[in-house]
Amino acid sequence: MNGGFEFAPYIYSAVSHRDCAVLRELLHAGADIQCKIADESTPIGSAINDHNPEAVRLLLAAGASPRYSSSWTAADQAQQLGYGDLLPIIEPCLTSIPGSKLKLAAGVDGDSPG
Repeated sequence: MNGGFEFAPYIYSAVSHRDCAVLRELLHAGADIQCKIADESTPIGSAINDHNPEAVRLLLAAGASPRYSSSWTAADQAQQLGYGDLLPIIEPCLTSIPGSKLKLAAGVDGDSPG
């Protein structure tokens, strides 16, 4: 297995089809939760775009980074899309990021790639 990347298409499919049972299985099997597809999106970004709170919870619990860059987070994305109901799920995983109104996952080095 190469870090769970081979599961990438299945993670995105599970998120878009709201199949959290399959998503759980993929996460348990070691799927790469930071994998990016052609448009550079990550599974957490797709879950937010699809307004899928359960997938957001599962991905964050599995260690998905809510930080996309030094100034853009999953919480910023949810706010921009008008999905304020996702903020209580995302914000507990955050701590201050310079340049962002919101926060970054506690215990994650703010200088490491997301």
